[in-house]
Amino acid sequence: MIRGKTMVKIEYNEERIYWIMAHTIHEDGKTYVIEALKDVTDTGIISETCCKMMESMRESIATNTFYYNNRPISLTVSMGMVSTQEALDKDKLIDIADRKLYQAKQSGCNQIVY
Repeated sequence: MIRGKTMVKIEYNEERIYWIMAHTIHEDGKTYVIEALKDVTDTGIISETCCKMMESMRESIATNTFYYNNRPISLTVSMGMVSTQEALDKDKLIDIADRKLYQAKQSGCNQIVY
């Protein structure tokens, strides 16, 4: 048996959040796909995972050197994160995230406001 790739996808349908995972297994010349769907709307797993991903991204950007016109430059990033526990309407979610982004910028940049 040869294990293949695992893919994770998050679906949002205005009411519920679904964590979809598909994993391929190759055995005897055949490929099998195992798929799992989990409703994670009220579990906090998405928020926790997103927080870790955002922090990792922020740290990676802050600690790496980027180049512009062949000159090294340093970058930082500010982010605002919102969860569906704060609102379910897409426009409200964007508005809350936008306010948190500006709060992060006003608080000194290079940070995430949750």
